Amino acid sequence: MGTSRRAGADRGRAAGADVDRSRHAAAWLRAAAAVATLVTGAVVAAVSWADSGPFTLVLVGVPALAVAPVLLLRARPRAAGIAAWVAAVVVLGWSVLTGLGSGAYFAAPGVVLLVAAIATLPGGAPTPTSTPTSGRLGGGDPRSP
Repeated sequence: MGTSRRAGADRGRAAGADVDRSRHAAAWLRAAAAVATLVTGAVVAAVSWADSGPFTLVLVGVPALAVAPVLLLRARPRAAGIAAWVAAVVVLGWSVLTGLGSGAYFAAPGVVLLVAAIATLPGGAPTPTSTPTSGRLGGGDPRSP
């Protein structure tokens, strides 16, 4: 009896470690996506300043302001996940809105932000609650046709 309890506790710890690793990976992905957006903004600002002048601050400022909460809320995973969703929508929307100009460069970091936001979703694949009692497709009662 003690062995089965120990095995169950080990499985519980392993599942908890998987959740911790998943949260840790999602946090790193969010941070990397935010930094990629800021780096893209710096490159776009450097290239666009001669052409656009002060409007470059608006072009780069909108995505930069969208990802700032993602970096500031790193210690709060739930809030950072929500911020990642908002930032992904804003950055991708801004990329589409300014797509004919240099704002199209924000599409790649926007997609990475979207992947980071998806990675923050809780759970994953649902676990099956029951197994079929028969070997037939659909399981159920072996008497059924």
